[in-house]
Amino acid sequence: MVLRKIIKIGSSYYIALPKKWVLNQGLSENSYVYVNIRDGRFVEISPTIQPKPKREFKINVRDRDILIRKVLAAYLSGCDIIEISLDRLSKKYLDVLDDLLRVLVGVEIVEEDENKVLIQCFIRSDYDPILVLRRMDSISRSMYRDVIKALVEWDIDIAESVYRRDDRVDRLYFLIVRLLRTLISSPEISSEDKRFFLDLRMIAKNLEQIGDYSTQISSSAKKIVERGIKISEKNMKSIEIYSKNIENIQKKLIQIVTDRNLVYDEMCIKSLIELENKIDDIMETTHGELYDIFNGFKGIIGELKDVSDLISEY
Repeated sequence: MVLRKIIKIGSSYYIALPKKWVLNQGLSENSYVYVNIRDGRFVEISPTIQPKPKREFKINVRDRDILIRKVLAAYLSGCDIIEISLDRLSKKYLDVLDDLLRVLVGVEIVEEDENKVLIQCFIRSDYDPILVLRRMDSISRSMYRDVIKALVEWDIDIAESVYRRDDRVDRLYFLIVRLLRTLISSPEISSEDKRFFLDLRMIAKNLEQIGDYSTQISSSAKKIVERGIKISEKNMKSIEIYSKNIENIQKKLIQIVTDRNLVYDEMCIKSLIELENKIDDIMETTHGELYDIFNGFKGIIGELKDVSDLISEY
């Protein structure tokens, strides 16, 4: 922290900016800066000249796992062009890349030869992360909703469709992380917005986890249908009611977040705790795939409790 003396000239007040900071930001006399007043007390100053991020990334590895990690890291950090060089690009590496690129939005192989692959990202810079989060919410809710439909209608195809949607949730999760990291690194973004974007990233992870829990529930539901396991009318009714209640709470919480109307709703957390306790009671008398279904819904409740806790901090 640097201490500066306030100087009054005419009717205005001035302070000297640290020389090292000015030079590091590429500023000089007559340059413009953004001034943001936060909470009526703090003044934030950021340059209008944004340092250019590293948009290209070169990879030269032979290990497939490291290759996947490096490509994913480059994508999430906002790189537009990723160049992969190898002594000999075998089919096994191309298969690995194809599998990875299927879960990354806006990425295509634009050049390929025996020793090199050039990957380019075509995502627009004005992509709205709020819209991405809403889409993640909609898909993840549809996943566990359709699991119940599969059980009611005794339909394996519906249960299997949930697996495919999990890939879509993963794609959107990687996309929103990329978008949020780019936004947070921008000097024009206020501290308040940066905090909000960090919370969005955590909530996106909660939704991605809800997609995973829904896939687990779907797997158990598929086994029940395939094996002709009978579910009592009482348990089936409980599953339907709890699923609907969980969906309504999730929709409400994400609406609060995306509208930025971050007012803590005490009823949401109370309802989640009540549902969790009821599911715990049922799990004491169930086993096998039915137990796994209730346990999956308990996992979803845990993720929604985390979202509610984030909102309560505002």
